[in-house]
Amino acid sequence: MRHRTATAAGRALYKLRQQTVEPVFGIIKAAMGFRRFSLRGLEKVNLEWDLVCLAYNVRRLHTLKIKIPKGLEPALRRAGARLKARLGPLEGGSSGPSSPLPVDQGPI
Repeated sequence: MRHRTATAAGRALYKLRQQTVEPVFGIIKAAMGFRRFSLRGLEKVNLEWDLVCLAYNVRRLHTLKIKIPKGLEPALRRAGARLKARLGPLEGGSSGPSSPLPVDQGPI
């Protein structure tokens, strides 16, 4: 590592890491407490990571106080229904309460 930061160009390149994705992973690990996957299998791990990213993005929207446009709500419900269908029943857990909102089955 020392040889990479020995030059001014190397230090500048290393400093760019602070502006890109490094803080996102730090927030996911430290602030959100996500350190390991609970499910097994690549498809379920990918789905779990999608949910973690969704949680991070919703948290970010809340922090920035950005309101979701009314026209986007049906699309979010459809996306949630597709995630729930992909997830299926979890090992050792219940599928959770059903959504009280109607789900539109059309494409996003």
